[in-house]
Amino acid sequence: MPINIANFFESDRRSATAGEAMTMGMVVKVSDNGDGSRKLLKLLDADSAQVVAGSYGVVYKVSNDPGQVNTSTALARTGDRTVTIASGDAVVEVRKLAIIEYSADLLHSSLDPARGGTTPVAGAKLEIKSSQWCAVGTGGAVTTLAGKVFKVHGTKVLVELV
Repeated sequence: MPINIANFFESDRRSATAGEAMTMGMVVKVSDNGDGSRKLLKLLDADSAQVVAGSYGVVYKVSNDPGQVNTSTALARTGDRTVTIASGDAVVEVRKLAIIEYSADLLHSSLDPARGGTTPVAGAKLEIKSSQWCAVGTGGAVTTLAGKVFKVHGTKVLVELV
């Protein structure tokens, strides 16, 4: 599984609607959907003012289809059953103090050794680049402190939203 909420029962989660297609685990900003409900959009590199409590989070989706999977090696003819987030989907906004476990490929390349990055260490502060967690000093990143490494477990990185 590429993403997991390690402290699921203790984390603050809110229902929302995806305002665009996204990947699970992306850092998002929260806005009004026009009908009083919450809409999530990717956090852009110029959105540092949005990184305040209640205005940002991480997008997560739980499918009600028991056949859904996060990754698949099934043949194309069997159909795509991977969990995806499209505009208009019902999603979950995971908020401050949640601890989210990521596979390295869902993080920015600066944190993924397979793409030339370096695995972070526990306690490291993280920045945000293109709606993904990135290493401090990544060019053009949102530098407002929003996440830090809680723990590294093999190839998985646990990020705490602060």
